[in-house]
Amino acid sequence: MPGTGPARPSLARALGYVAAATLVFFAAAIAVFGMISLFTDTEVVDDERLGTLAGPLAIGASGLVFAAVTLYVMDRASRVRAVGGPRATLVRAAGVGIAVLVTYPVVLLLAGLWQRLDDPGASVLHALLRPYPWALAGLAFLVVLALLPLSQAALRGHTPRRWYWENDESE
Repeated sequence: MPGTGPARPSLARALGYVAAATLVFFAAAIAVFGMISLFTDTEVVDDERLGTLAGPLAIGASGLVFAAVTLYVMDRASRVRAVGGPRATLVRAAGVGIAVLVTYPVVLLLAGLWQRLDDPGASVLHALLRPYPWALAGLAFLVVLALLPLSQAALRGHTPRRWYWENDESE
């Protein structure tokens, strides 16, 4: 019977959640990269052969992958809500983190190929041995880990209680 199953989020609501989560992801990535760079006295992308746009492109592509995979994960979580649980949330968040971890060095590899480097793989290996892509993956994991339970709670109809002056009975 249609309409009797659990409510699924509308696309607009899911896009709103993902847009907010992506903004948090970008802001946290900029802050964490700045702190790592400050404390380790290193550049985020220290291979000048890659050019000046390799770092921003890697962050931008990681953000796009974060948004796309998070939207998929939210849709999947709403479909199999009964099977979910804490373990499923951890696995979904880890999947987003791994997707972001793969995206960052792939963009740096493409930048190395674009610059016609003799050894673009060495630049990617160097980037993977640094803390920046791992911090980005950790941020993606943490943001999705916070987002999934919040979005599920909103879908179950948990809304804030109303203040006493908002009751219709008082009028």
